[in-house]
Amino acid sequence: MKSILAQRIQAAREAMFPAVNQKDIAAKLGKSPSAVSLWESGKNEPRPAEIVALAKTFGVSVGWLMGADETNNTVQTSSSQGTPVVSIDALKTWDLQAPEEYVYTSRDYPVGTAVGFKNNSSALPSVAPMGAICIVSRAHPTTNGTPVVAMVDGDLLLRRIVQDGGQTLLLSDDPRFASIPLDKATVIGRIVEVIQRTTL
Repeated sequence: MKSILAQRIQAAREAMFPAVNQKDIAAKLGKSPSAVSLWESGKNEPRPAEIVALAKTFGVSVGWLMGADETNNTVQTSSSQGTPVVSIDALKTWDLQAPEEYVYTSRDYPVGTAVGFKNNSSALPSVAPMGAICIVSRAHPTTNGTPVVAMVDGDLLLRRIVQDGGQTLLLSDDPRFASIPLDKATVIGRIVEVIQRTTL
């Protein structure tokens, strides 16, 4: 199990907006991206001066980052209830006020950065089967090949971001669904986890 320091370094970085990656943090601190990766995985710990620099970068106290000060946690991880699951309409506006339920995910996401919804689309069966609960994150960057939820003309779509020549498109696994230029859509977030329930 990862240390509190490792968990909080990762949570604080992922909660930053606009989103930053390990390489960005490494450059700011004059370290290698692999050093930041080792800190977040708990395989190595930053030196005291690096912890101070991380706290300043993330806008949190050193005590909170170390797990000693619970009162100054400007970055919170998901509530003990789990990650909220909302309706499709609530997802369109990122309204987390009245979740339909909560689900436990494989990891904690900073509060307000991730939400679940029940998939009713057959556009990306390789990633998100119909009926599965998709966890969408606003904190994770979207890159070539990543599955996303996007809005086009008021409709939510599940698609994969694909760079084709000089154009970036939103593509479905199913060729019956039209390709959409990324600049014609609003990306809501990246699909980071899919939960399938089985009935015994």
